[in-house]
Amino acid sequence: MIDDEDQPKIDRSILDLLVARRDQIKANSSRVSVVNLSLSVFLLATYFKVGADVSVLGISIKDSPGVPEFLLATNATMALYISILQGNVSILEGAIGHLIGKVFPLGMSNVMRAALLSDASIGKYLPLNMHHLLFTDLHRRLENFLAYFMIVVAFGLALVIIGFNAALIYSIWQQSSIGVYSKIVVFYVAICGFFLFCLCF
Repeated sequence: MIDDEDQPKIDRSILDLLVARRDQIKANSSRVSVVNLSLSVFLLATYFKVGADVSVLGISIKDSPGVPEFLLATNATMALYISILQGNVSILEGAIGHLIGKVFPLGMSNVMRAALLSDASIGKYLPLNMHHLLFTDLHRRLENFLAYFMIVVAFGLALVIIGFNAALIYSIWQQSSIGVYSKIVVFYVAICGFFLFCLCF
């Protein structure tokens, strides 16, 4: 989609810019993910009523009305933000992969993809011009097994997270510790979940 006269402008400096921006977004996403995971663990402990209580100025956080609703809404908002960041990373990595083929010669492109797109590469460098270094059929089968295994694990983890959130939402709906506001939070979380589903698919 780039005009021919603009092709020479696509050079190493643009690639470096995209890689730096991609790394910055990934680092930001990782930080937010750690906070969101901590909220999820606290919500899980609250739901099953396990773990130590946390108090601020002598007021129990775990047993205070409205705290689960606030944390769940925050958790859903952060999950939506993380998904948006991951979408941006995917777009940037697609552009990086395209630019690698334009900036580097064919003999280096596979090496650079392994270096700059390591998360998206299962098999690293396949030197087609060095037959003695080619992966064997066993390596390819292991690659495929690993890819399918990770898909199954991710799908199972997604089902567990969805089940936990559904149980927590149902519990908050039933208890309604802050009245109608609890139901508003449930609707908000459901809307965030819908947008998350749309972003993923």
